[in-house]
Amino acid sequence: MDNTAHDALSQRRQLASRNARLVAPPPFVLIISAFLVLAFAFIAGNLSYSPATVSAQSVTLIDYDLDDDGYIDLSTPAQWRGLENDLDGDGTGNSALTNPMPGYGCQLTDHDNDPATPDEPTCIGYELINDLNFAGESFRSIGHTCSNSDVSNPFEGNIKGNGYRILNAFWLASGCHNAALIKRLDGRIEGIGLISPEIIGIDFSGGFASRLRGTVEGSYVYNPSPARSVMGNFSGQIAGQVWGPGQVINSFARGYANTNSARPRDRGVNAGGLTGEMNVDSPTVKSLCRNSFFSGIVDTRGGPSGLLTRRLPGGVPFIENCFGDTTTDEGTRDVWVGASGAHNTQHGRTYAQMIAPTTYEGPYANWNSDEDGDGEPDDVWDFGDETEL
Repeated sequence: MDNTAHDALSQRRQLASRNARLVAPPPFVLIISAFLVLAFAFIAGNLSYSPATVSAQSVTLIDYDLDDDGYIDLSTPAQWRGLENDLDGDGTGNSALTNPMPGYGCQLTDHDNDPATPDEPTCIGYELINDLNFAGESFRSIGHTCSNSDVSNPFEGNIKGNGYRILNAFWLASGCHNAALIKRLDGRIEGIGLISPEIIGIDFSGGFASRLRGTVEGSYVYNPSPARSVMGNFSGQIAGQVWGPGQVINSFARGYANTNSARPRDRGVNAGGLTGEMNVDSPTVKSLCRNSFFSGIVDTRGGPSGLLTRRLPGGVPFIENCFGDTTTDEGTRDVWVGASGAHNTQHGRTYAQMIAPTTYEGPYANWNSDEDGDGEPDDVWDFGDETEL
């Protein structure tokens, strides 16, 4: 081959190589394209939950925060159980969420203002994106330990319910104390309905928490059947014990408390409608019940009981606008809000008194409070008509 032909062939090869480099996208373009696919999948889903996935080097990544609000999406009982592995609630270490994106899809932020260090996710908790039905599912308290004196392993994160429900949570904690959805809650639960739970332990059984040092707000427990309830000595449908700075706000429990004749229990146990016990751990910190109520049956088989709480040791907590329904089909009953009958006079209301208002009046005159601190009443209650509670 003469030099002219050789030079022409060499130029064609160089041109072909350069064109190939122009056609083949570099790795960072592939990554950007993958995230664009994820974004379009989210938009196409019309904001409904369908985990968007992409494949990169044979690893499927899942965005668990599709609405980018910093709350990791929970859609299955298995994912709820995974909270056991993330007690601080920041989205790290949760094995129930498989192959998540870095930060579980929560936006990344340069917290330390140092471009040389990796950005960190802004996950602030978890949220329900549908009802969770535990029928036939295994279940035990998040942070569970059996000992009554062991109140370690608190869950410190936030859980937002978005009005969804947890149904049919069943746990017979034989020989164990502190049975509840969460053993010790130092964080926050908001906007969750707990329907037909059957949670049975020795002491301090609760619906949402056994020991509540955080906040339960805008949430409720409903047990329409005496065959299912939260049971135990010093049990409560919201929490077994509201302790120290614990708060129950804008919440309620209805139905049966500490019932279920099919389950053995000692006679003379203590129980309350909302909580089994309210306590304080210093003269300046008060347990708090605000704008909440209980309506139903507290069955202790002859033992002491209370519509709001059974026991108030260490001083009377700050109870503000919380009421217990003192009327049942059997007529007016004399069940104390606390260990002293004086509290019943202050916080007891008949069923007729509780169903009559259809707005913020009567027992509920002060219930339109500002809990989120924006300077405006929150208006969270729907009173229905004069026949509804």
